[in-house]
Formats: sequence, C-alpha cells, structure tokens
Amino acid sequence: MKAHKECVLLCFSFQLIDGAVVPILKLNDRNERLEGDISVDIQNSIFNTYLQKCYGKMDPRVTPLVVIVKYWAQSSRITGAQYHKLSGQ
Repeated sequence: MKAHKECVLLCFSFQLIDGAVVPILKLNDRNERLEGDISVDIQNSIFNTYLQKCYGKMDPRVTPLVVIVKYWAQSSRITGAQYHKLSGQ
C-alpha cells in the first residue's frame, strides 16, 4: 500500500482550487500527460452527465457536438470553473 501511495505522489501533481464556486482538485498525470478535475459538487456533476447521456440517446448527433464544443471552448481558453468561466476542462 505504501508503494502505491508513493507512485501516486510521483506520477501525479495536485492543485487545490478553493476560489471556485465549489472546491476543485486539479490532477495532472505526469507520465501520460493527462489532466482532469474533481469537484466536490458531485451531485450536480452526476446529474449533468446523466442529462448529457439522455440527450445523446435522443439524438446521436448530440455527443459529437458536445465533444466539439468542449474542444472549441478549451482551445479558446474560455473554460475554468476556478475563474468563474465555463466548466469542462
């Protein structure tokens, strides 16, 4: 278990964003160059994910559209809940 904890500390960098509407923990995987966020407002996140899934089932064009809009928003640097911008990083 100790080796696992050490690997997590070596492989990931962590940053707490406590100035956002809800606290956010930003994770960066140094080896794979992946990043993600964990927010405390889990219920809202679960609902939004479920809602997107329902929309995607209603019309198969929704999921690719969401992916494209998220990519555009990230490329345009208008995302970042910690800065009171759109979520979706």
